Amino acid sequence: MNKDSFLIGVIGLGRMGYGIASNIIKNTSSSIFVFDKDKAKSNKLKSEFGDSCIACPDLTSIAQSAKVFFICLPLPRVSKEVIFGKNGILKYVKKRKSLTWSLP
Repeated sequence: MNKDSFLIGVIGLGRMGYGIASNIIKNTSSSIFVFDKDKAKSNKLKSEFGDSCIACPDLTSIAQSAKVFFICLPLPRVSKEVIFGKNGILKYVKKRKSLTWSLP
């Protein structure tokens, strides 16, 4: 599998999302796409890992860039809105992409 065939996106950079994103960067040679509505969190990860972290400005950008998504958000309703909402990522996700999320 080449590097570009496994493009990872992490949505939500709280404790869990930041940890997941950090570990992916540390343990692979791939760059990852990240998005958090708090731009400071995306910028912090980018400053820590440089070009290995691509901070997306919005959900549309990450949905169009990544092929596999880790969604780490605090509440089920927030996750559902990000995925299925009017401007949710499913609107932009094409075939052969994967989503995974956990609802408490």
